[in-house]
Amino acid sequence: MAAKTGIPPLQFRLLNASEEGVIRPDGTPQPKIGLKPILEALMKHPIWKTPLGPNQGRGLAIGGWGGGRGPSSAMMKLDGDGTFAVVVGTVDLSGTNTSFAQIAADTLGLPVSNIRVRRADTDTAPFGPAAGGSQVTYSTGPAIIEAANDVRKQVVAVAVSEFGCSESEVVLDGVGVHNTTNDKKLSWLQFHEATAGFVSKHAPIIGHGTVQRRKGAPGYAALVADVEVDPDSGFVKILRLLAAQDVGKAINRMSVEGQIQGGTVQGIGIGMWEEIMYGPDGRVRNASLLDYRKATARDLPFIETLIIEQPSDDGPFGAKIVGEPSIVPPSGAIPNAIANAIGVRIFELPATPERIIRALGRMDNYDSMVSTTPAPVAAKTNGSNGHNGNGSGKSSAPKPKAKVAIKPKAKVSKPAAKAKKKVVARR
Repeated sequence: MAAKTGIPPLQFRLLNASEEGVIRPDGTPQPKIGLKPILEALMKHPIWKTPLGPNQGRGLAIGGWGGGRGPSSAMMKLDGDGTFAVVVGTVDLSGTNTSFAQIAADTLGLPVSNIRVRRADTDTAPFGPAAGGSQVTYSTGPAIIEAANDVRKQVVAVAVSEFGCSESEVVLDGVGVHNTTNDKKLSWLQFHEATAGFVSKHAPIIGHGTVQRRKGAPGYAALVADVEVDPDSGFVKILRLLAAQDVGKAINRMSVEGQIQGGTVQGIGIGMWEEIMYGPDGRVRNASLLDYRKATARDLPFIETLIIEQPSDDGPFGAKIVGEPSIVPPSGAIPNAIANAIGVRIFELPATPERIIRALGRMDNYDSMVSTTPAPVAAKTNGSNGHNGNGSGKSSAPKPKAKVAIKPKAKVSKPAAKAKKKVVARR
């Protein structure tokens, strides 16, 4: 569509990009999203000034993901070693425990080294959402903030009682609690003894946080891919990848970059290699990972990341979902790059060498090299660029069985038959 209008692909998407307040298909208004800032940041990136060689192309695609936003809870307590334990019921699928520690530390005003994150099973842990929909940090982060605020409130109340000062004069740091006016202080070990010791006069420090279902903060991402296509074999080599995503607030920047890169790899696998193949009988033909092609380190260049931060209204410190949005764009960016390189479009994924050769109109030459006899046509095909998705270019319909002539049994004379019986009896 962009080509027909003569508008550059990036500019075309920027003109039509969704933004806050736009009514979505489900009738609800779009919340605060960063799709336009993503495209504006990409427009300023130097990748567009990098020249391309013969049979090389550049493709752009954008995508979004609604993500999960379930209720959650957390607990926080002061331990005997002077550290604070955050107890959650979520699974640390992608390094979320580090983000949880950062959230708790920032809320209390302590170093991250003072925080320990512990996970427990559903019998003992506070309720936590499922580790899906990219929602773990987005949904549980606010519960940790509430638990940390509860702990801080309790700590300040005890300090006021111990120091005889006002709340504004109490300061928390990595060493302990102290008064800014009369220099009274307690280390965290001493504070634990004062609140959970054998003769302590204060209640133990245990904070709780529960939050209801969040409003939602959809994640949007974009990918620019440079590829080189061999027109003779259909082989595609990825030259460069630039992934951009609005994350709201990158609480743990290294983790966020890893999530974006990992999602991009998954999306490229969908766009280039991963495919379940079915025979005419409906059975899976590549039922093991031996025959199911996946991306490897040799297939990919370093994935550059461009992090955009447009804070959400409901996430912890403005964070949004991160894990899944980057999976969406590669399935569009790779075919767009192939089309830009060789001038033909692939309308069926994955964009395998066979489908590229077929799109170029050269598959008949390859078929004739295999056999001069045309193969029987299968009842169904999976698309215009491949036959039944079997990756061979041939029909997978069963070949008719050849008829075998049955020879009549030779007649055996009675004397010969009797002699045969005698031999058997002797044995």
